[in-house]
Amino acid sequence: MSANPVVKIYVATHKQFEMPTQSTIYCPVLGGASLYPDLDFGYQKDNVGENISEKKEWYNELSVLYWAWKNSDADIKGLCHYRRFFYTSDTSIAGKYILDRQSIIDSLREYDIILPVPYIHKGISVYDAYSRSGKGLQADLDLAREIVGEMYPAYMPAFDTVMKRDWASLCNALVARKDVFDQYAEWLFSVLFE
Repeated sequence: MSANPVVKIYVATHKQFEMPTQSTIYCPVLGGASLYPDLDFGYQKDNVGENISEKKEWYNELSVLYWAWKNSDADIKGLCHYRRFFYTSDTSIAGKYILDRQSIIDSLREYDIILPVPYIHKGISVYDAYSRSGKGLQADLDLAREIVGEMYPAYMPAFDTVMKRDWASLCNALVARKDVFDQYAEWLFSVLFE
């Protein structure tokens, strides 16, 4: 990592909102901008450059992740939602603060990726929690497993381990060095597009 890396955290949104931080590392991006041609909040739009903006209804905030993968040259890239930011707490100050540039850089010198605190499903597996959503999503998850098995058979033990545990980091939120972010996006979209 360079001595002065460019850090950009793309904040996926579909409506106007008040940013809880003035930090210039956070950049709101209108997801699905192709679907809302009359909306203009002054945000970056995900329908410029290489994009899947028109597919937002199927890919949700991942249309912004795709846009960041294909169009951002930042040394460190991330994705979060307008309601969901990464926080760090300092008990000596007794408050919570949105993760700042230096904290991100320091963390990524030691770790490959920053993820949200895992959500615990209280005794049911990730697979069961996803399947019980009542939206017919079990078939999608089964198909995803089949595709991962065909395209990346070495990943099957990891896939099954994640599906059996009772916790997961949710919300498609992450921060990583460009190489890790881009490798993840390449893998993820290869599976999703299949």
